[in-house]
Amino acid sequence: MKKSFGLIMNFILATGVFSQYFEPTSPLQFEKINIEKSTISRKIAATKILFTISDIDELKLQIRKNNNAVDNKISVIKNQLTNVFMDKQELLKLVDIKKMEEQITVKEKSRGEIKGQIQQDLANIVYQGLYLVLLNDVDPFASKEQLSAQAEKLLAPQAIEDLNGVFISSLTEVQDNKLLFDQIKATISGEMGIEKQFISKTIANRTKFLYLAKINVAPLKKALAATKPAASSVVKHLLVNFLNEPNYQTKLQQVGIPAEDIKNINFEVSSSLEVINTSNSTASRRQQQIMSLGNANLKKVDDEIVELKNNLTNRSVLLKETIEKKTDVVYQTSDMSGSINKAMSYFDKKIKGLQDDLIATKEKDLVIKDLVNVTAEGKPEEDIAKTALDICGQIKLSYSKVEQFISETEVVNYQLVSDKTGSAKDIFREVDKIWLYPIAGSSDNFLLTVVAKFKITGIKEPLPTPTSAKKAQEPTPEYSDMVFVAGGTFRMRINDRYSNEKLVHSVTVSNFYISKTEVTVAQYRAFCQAIGRQMPLAPRWGWQENHPIVNVTWNDAMEFCQWAGCRLPTEAEWEYAARGGNKSENYAYSGSNNAEDVAWHNINSGDRTHLVGTKQSNELGLYDMSGNVWEWCSECVLCGGSWNDDADVCMAAERIRNYPSPRIYSIGFRVVQDSPQ
Repeated sequence: MKKSFGLIMNFILATGVFSQYFEPTSPLQFEKINIEKSTISRKIAATKILFTISDIDELKLQIRKNNNAVDNKISVIKNQLTNVFMDKQELLKLVDIKKMEEQITVKEKSRGEIKGQIQQDLANIVYQGLYLVLLNDVDPFASKEQLSAQAEKLLAPQAIEDLNGVFISSLTEVQDNKLLFDQIKATISGEMGIEKQFISKTIANRTKFLYLAKINVAPLKKALAATKPAASSVVKHLLVNFLNEPNYQTKLQQVGIPAEDIKNINFEVSSSLEVINTSNSTASRRQQQIMSLGNANLKKVDDEIVELKNNLTNRSVLLKETIEKKTDVVYQTSDMSGSINKAMSYFDKKIKGLQDDLIATKEKDLVIKDLVNVTAEGKPEEDIAKTALDICGQIKLSYSKVEQFISETEVVNYQLVSDKTGSAKDIFREVDKIWLYPIAGSSDNFLLTVVAKFKITGIKEPLPTPTSAKKAQEPTPEYSDMVFVAGGTFRMRINDRYSNEKLVHSVTVSNFYISKTEVTVAQYRAFCQAIGRQMPLAPRWGWQENHPIVNVTWNDAMEFCQWAGCRLPTEAEWEYAARGGNKSENYAYSGSNNAEDVAWHNINSGDRTHLVGTKQSNELGLYDMSGNVWEWCSECVLCGGSWNDDADVCMAAERIRNYPSPRIYSIGFRVVQDSPQ
């Protein structure tokens, strides 16, 4: 086995067989149907092909470029999907006449509450940046973690200042937004997170530390006070913002960064900037949409019912403008319903095409396991074949499922429609093809590299609705600390902080069980360990096992319930339990008329969650239904307020409607089970 594949590899590179995407070429290529020991060993024996370390290095480089191209393309498609969903939403807000007519009869809430909601929505806006930090005169005995933390500390205030500037600039692009601009600008602080570290290494005999990272900044998220470094520190170290410094290479050369590191920096910058700019453009558009719609809401406070009636009267004109601007449909005044259906079909077809493109792009992903030792105990071709199958099995186990790859969540409309929500979906894939690259080892062994390509085989259906949860039963042992709530009829009060809706109506609920406290970090950790999922990103105060879990989406909560044999409460069940059920004393908060007795809110919380069950319980023995964290309900509604909100937001009737997808450090959930009685 002395043939080398180097010439074949060089031919592929010279002739440009691949352009944007790369597919390996090796005589030892096996389709799915032929991935079995005898076929592999026979082909190895027949070809007697061996490769070199340089072949593998080149292969790894091409796979890295390929997978970067795949990731970039996927990011572009996802941004396109987001824009199509927003276009569709603009049409949906004009279609739901019933909702518009209801709003004509309902007075909107105060301007201050609307501003607060818009500010909360803007808190989810995240801008991205790409920064390099060069630390000089570092401690040669410092660990990489210590140096990375030092670099991030230097980076944070400048990155927050830079990207807060982008946020403010986007605010000023929205016309006629003076009602909002001053207040929002006054509350900007900024929270930075590291999305990806590209480079973190010491250079120059461990006297300097090079750190390249892609960062996220949420301008309206509360953050710990960050102080800009002293002027001498700024001179001592180098900080480069690649979004603002196109001629950065000269600066890097002047400070003595090695040419090979500059080459690596150039690669990461060229691979990332387009994606970052596209993401920031989408964030800016979303931000401007929130501001524009929010500004329209504030104007409606002055015009109230008159303006809503005018919107209804002008419905046909607006529909025509929207449909013909956003689709290829010619609006027919005589067939309004038909025109709307054609426009919806246009959007659905476009979304389906983008989702198909997303799947096709993901199938171009490659997985490599390189230089695995093969001990030659018998026939080399059989030993290599056996090892190849073992590696292939490991690849299948690790990479066959991609969680929450496709998101079908539409942007929630502020005023005119009911929430139109979908769900994230998981895709399942299996190995479709493999390539083998054996290398002769230095002793009686071989080194084997395996490259695998996948085929999408399935997409998980949306999670069951609450009505299809487990049959009525006693609480499971894991959640035996649940409280029985006898059903009844009550006057449900809705103070919707999102649509400024106040409703009081009679609702009847059946018997059910509800957890005494919110689901804790420890309980959610058990779920993650059981299904092999990582915990969400920890809040700044870290995970406290008996605090409520936070930073979980509606989809996360639904999957937890499915695993635990529970479900989320309906909006009516939640309020009924919060008010004390059939033992209700009609308190404003859950268990008291004084927020301090029962709720952790922004005055007493110290800007963080607290141990569950430490405040006074309500009439049913339930804790923290006012404050601590917002709680998901099955209808994508959040109830109860949180540690981050004013006390009046923690009243039992308070709620907001939200997307199923945001991860926020003030959102958690509790669970219910049906009662057999």
